Amino acid sequence: MPDATTYSAKKAKTTSTGPLLYSELDISNLTVDATLMGSNETRFATVKYNDARMVYQMASVGEAMRVPFGLDDGSKFGSKASMKLELSDEQLAFVRAVEDKVVVAAVKNKSDWFAGVKPLPSDDDVRKAFSSRVSVDPEGQYKASLRVNCNLADDPKKLKLSTTRRRGDGKIEKPKPGSADDVQWNDHVVPVLQTAGGVWVKKTKKLTANCFGVIFEASEVLVIKGAEDGGGGSFNLGGVEVAEDEATKEAGGAECGFGGQFY
Repeated sequence: MPDATTYSAKKAKTTSTGPLLYSELDISNLTVDATLMGSNETRFATVKYNDARMVYQMASVGEAMRVPFGLDDGSKFGSKASMKLELSDEQLAFVRAVEDKVVVAAVKNKSDWFAGVKPLPSDDDVRKAFSSRVSVDPEGQYKASLRVNCNLADDPKKLKLSTTRRRGDGKIEKPKPGSADDVQWNDHVVPVLQTAGGVWVKKTKKLTANCFGVIFEASEVLVIKGAEDGGGGSFNLGGVEVAEDEATKEAGGAECGFGGQFY
C-alpha cells in the first residue's frame, strides 16, 4: 500500500442539513471496531464516524467528479455493479487517510483478525495484505480513481440517482429522478458514499495481497450533464443556484428536492 498523504479536514464553509463533505470530516473521529463480526469466510469490523455509520459527500458541486467509464452494471464479468470516480489530489489524500486508519487497526488487532496465520504475521506483512480500491497510474498520465459499489437491485437500499444540467449562466437545472443508464462515459457526478459492511477480513492461513480492505458504496448520485463546461455542483447545493422553471416561478419558488441535500 502506498504511503498515505497527510490529510487535514477543512473548517466547514456552509451550514447544511445534508451529508458532510469529505473535506469537512475529521479523520480522528473515524473508528474501526477491534472485534470481527460474522462466522463466514469473510468477516467484518464496523467502521464508524462519530459513533454512527460513515456517510459523506465525496464532492461539492464545484468539483463534480468525472466517471471515465460510466456505471458498470457488473453483467459482463458477473461482478457487483460499480463505478470508478476520478480523484483530485485532495480527495486522494482523504481516501488514503481512511485506508491508513484501517491498516493501523489491522496491525493493532492482527492476532485476532488473522488468528489462523502461524506464526503471527509481522506488521509489514499485514500492511502488504491490504486491498485498496484506489487505482493509481504509475506513469502519472491519468488521475487516480476510486471504485465504489452501486446497488442496482430493486429494494429500499437501491442507489438513488438524479440528473441535472449545467447551464451557460452557471446555474444548474432543477434535478430530476434518473436511472443507472444516465451515468455515461466521462459524465460528471456528485456522489454520497457510505461504508459497505465495514472492513472486510478474510479467514486465511496465509497472508496474501488481498486479505482485508474497506469498500464504499454510493447511496445517492447526482449526474451533472455539461459539468465539464461549468465545473459541476454538489449534492449539498450551497452557493450554486438552481434555475427556476416557469411552473416553479408561478408557485412562488419551490425548493429543489431529490432524495438528499447536496453542497
